[in-house]
Amino acid sequence: MKSGFLDKLIDRVDRVETGEVQNYLIQLSREKDFWNRCLRRCRKGSSFLTRKVK
Repeated sequence: MKSGFLDKLIDRVDRVETGEVQNYLIQLSREKDFWNRCLRRCRKGSSFLTRKVK
């Protein structure tokens, strides 16, 4: 993460509601976890399929 992005986020955090920031950080965490799992599986040589269930 670039420090410029983090600086901008900190400068603007007072303009958004706490829930919005929390939801954004949760989403980033889930996306990071998803890509980490994909990369681990690729390294193991296994194939994978993803399906979004709502």
